[in-house]
Amino acid sequence: MTDRTYEVGDVVAWAEVPDGALVFDPGDENWPEPAHALRLAGRGRWVHEARVTDWTLELEDWPWQAGAEQGQGAKGVTLVALNLRGDESADELRRLAEQFEERGEARLERIQVAIAALHAGDRGGAREQLLALWHELADDPAARCVLAHYLADTHDDPAAVLQWDERALQAAEGLTDAALKRLHPALSLREFYPSLHLNLGEARRVVGDLAGARACAEQALTAARELADDGYGQFIRAGIRRLLERVGSEA
Repeated sequence: MTDRTYEVGDVVAWAEVPDGALVFDPGDENWPEPAHALRLAGRGRWVHEARVTDWTLELEDWPWQAGAEQGQGAKGVTLVALNLRGDESADELRRLAEQFEERGEARLERIQVAIAALHAGDRGGAREQLLALWHELADDPAARCVLAHYLADTHDDPAAVLQWDERALQAAEGLTDAALKRLHPALSLREFYPSLHLNLGEARRVVGDLAGARACAEQALTAARELADDGYGQFIRAGIRRLLERVGSEA
């Protein structure tokens, strides 16, 4: 445990989960079933649908202590509620989980409205909405990654475009697929990273940083190996080829 300050929505390692916290574990190859768990002093409660399973363990035997070795929760768990008493019913805990999910759905809806304004040609209006969300959702790195990605498209100034593309990639560092999928189930780091590197490379090319642009293009090319050979994958790979050609011709 650490002395850090926790907030609802934080994604933390199992070992960092504070007592009295309800968390969501998306699961992984070693722990395939998503679940909610409430950590208490010296014991825990797994929450699945309307059932609660209590157990008592020594802290060193908890999955969040052995998780690094066993792979359990290796991608982190999300803090859904804090400072709980420990005697909440299954229904109470499930309601807390539902309220957390509803908060995420409301955020997604507002982001989608702003993106729709951008696609409709209202760049000024989209920028205003996206920027307000950027400041409001400072506790949500997944949302800020998406917001910065689109905020870059609302600017004409190359320096501003570069700044937002850099922020988008910075926000992606440390993100997990689980965090992105809580924002939208269709999002994944595997598909997002090539686009982030490609956009940053183009922004660097425009400001004259050809070495930086080339490095980004190469990173995008590496990341694009994970893309499927579908319309999106072909679109991204074509963009990477164009960037490499432009950097080569301008060198």
